Amino acid sequence: MPISLTVYPQICFHYQNKYKLPLISLPRGAARLALIEAPKFEDNETTFPQLIDRIQKTISHLNTFKPEQIDGSEEREITLQMRDKTLSFQGMPYLFYGNPTWTWGGTD
Repeated sequence: MPISLTVYPQICFHYQNKYKLPLISLPRGAARLALIEAPKFEDNETTFPQLIDRIQKTISHLNTFKPEQIDGSEEREITLQMRDKTLSFQGMPYLFYGNPTWTWGGTD
C-alpha cells in the first residue's frame, strides 16, 4: 500500500516524517561524530515495505560503528554547512541540536 494513500493523510505525514527524518539524520550524525563519510541513501520510499527496508539498512549501517569511533567525540568539533551559513558545535551539544530526532523516542 502506498504510504501516501491512507485514509488520514495527516497520519501518513506524521509517520512518514517520524521515520524518514531519523533515517536521514542518524547515519549522518553518527558519521560526523566518527569523522567518516556518511552513506548516501536514496530518499524515495513510497510504500511501507520500502520504508521498512530503509530502516533495516540504516540499522545495519549504524551497527558497523565501533565504540572507539565515537568515544571521545564529546569535545570534537562538528561543522554543519547550511545553505546560507555554517554552524559549529562540540560533539555533545551537536547530539541534541544537530540531531533532535535522537531524542524523540517514546514521545508518541
